Amino acid sequence: MEWITTDNVEKETWRRLLEFANDEFSIAKIEERHGPINKKNEKNYKKQATQIRLCLLQAKEYLDSCRNSSLITSPNLLYYSSVSLCSATMLINGTGNKSLDYLRAHGKAKNHGFSKVVEEKNFSEKTNLLNQVFLKIEKEGFFKEWYETMPKTEAQHTQFIQSDLDQGTLTGITSLGSSTFVSFEAFLDQAVSLIDLIKRIPDLSEDLRRLGIETPNSRMSEMIVNNNGHLQRSWNIHNCYSEAHLNGILSEFVVHENPEKISFKTQISSNKKSAIVSISYKNDTPLKYSSPESRWTTQGRTYCYPGGLEVPEIVDCFGILYLLGMICRYYPDLWITTIDRHAISSKIIENTIETMKQKFPILALEILSKDRIVISPHLAPWQAR
Repeated sequence: MEWITTDNVEKETWRRLLEFANDEFSIAKIEERHGPINKKNEKNYKKQATQIRLCLLQAKEYLDSCRNSSLITSPNLLYYSSVSLCSATMLINGTGNKSLDYLRAHGKAKNHGFSKVVEEKNFSEKTNLLNQVFLKIEKEGFFKEWYETMPKTEAQHTQFIQSDLDQGTLTGITSLGSSTFVSFEAFLDQAVSLIDLIKRIPDLSEDLRRLGIETPNSRMSEMIVNNNGHLQRSWNIHNCYSEAHLNGILSEFVVHENPEKISFKTQISSNKKSAIVSISYKNDTPLKYSSPESRWTTQGRTYCYPGGLEVPEIVDCFGILYLLGMICRYYPDLWITTIDRHAISSKIIENTIETMKQKFPILALEILSKDRIVISPHLAPWQAR
């Protein structure tokens, strides 16, 4: 994992992204994934590197145009910026059969791969458009081709403190466990509302609650302490929306083997919306346990979720941007009415767009770099003094 501290997050993000616009740099990254370049694959590698460059340049220009547009049209521009970024990640993770010309020639990406369901008959000036728009995944299209190149697992990270009588104390972050994502087929025949997708983005959680929208997640601090071979891992669950949501998160803590060899404790606050969970055990104890899956904000805060996450965060973000982009383009009457007359919906849309401008490029950079990356104006927690 890499934590980058900067006073200009977007500038640093794009500085790193545009490194992949260099063909030599991209070819080296393609080689890391698919093996050394040779006469058999040289043509494909060079073509993919060139196409990555063009996608990144196009993504940047779409995003610049988005920044200069109002909410009336900016979601459509931001969606197409995200398509270009996703194309770049597909080109670096995929083989030659994911190149743009190959997909066109074989008719594999001739549509978005998404479809939208708009409950227009239920819409009025008194209803929330975000509850009336649903995302469905198509059997064929760009989304399918892109998702097939996505990582199937993602490491979960936690802060650690290692204390040793002879060597002193070390602090940092380590990967501990992982999330496993569903196959493409698991998406089919499902419809997810726009507001439910937005609730899955951790950066938006506090804004949603402030606006009276119930969210199932909670901010969480996590730490593992290794004190001369005795380990204690703790999770501070800070503020659930309700007792039911806290119980949902607590149900994710399960010890699968050797429960008699560990100390497992849960302390619940008086308002039943917060808790501290801890387990203690010796370093040499064979142990298998599960805990809530989590996502990070662009500021490096962790939010945990009940019930598992199923997909990388960038997938949820991509679906959100598709819906916002298509509604503003093809339903301008519903869209502009919502912006003009629905203060809460308009604010949620505005906050979502602002978050996606910054976060989507970072999530794409993580895939291109094969690493968890936080780009923040703040020092990492283990560096702060």
